[in-house]
Amino acid sequence: MRPDDSHSIFDVFGDDYTREILALVHSEPMTAKAIADRCNSSLPTVYRRLTVLQDLDLVTPSIRFDEEKNRRNVYESNLQSVTFELEDGHIEVDVTYKRDMSDKFEEFWRELQ
Repeated sequence: MRPDDSHSIFDVFGDDYTREILALVHSEPMTAKAIADRCNSSLPTVYRRLTVLQDLDLVTPSIRFDEEKNRRNVYESNLQSVTFELEDGHIEVDVTYKRDMSDKFEEFWRELQ
């Protein structure tokens, strides 16, 4: 996480829809449509929140194929944990991700083949 992202992290956890989306894709990869159905929200709202989560590397899109071999974009959480710590009048934010960059590259490479 970049140092200037801490305010954005606060925004993410301050928004009901974004928290719900993050919790859903943390439990299982989901399409934007499935997220919208579960959140009882519009697709544009879901896509806006997913963009914020992707910008902070909290969610990653990937391509999956369903039973009929149709291509689907699914979203999954990269987040392992977030810790907020108050220290000497400052708020420290520590984000731990599920996967490191080498894992992401390896997944990307597998999808290309």
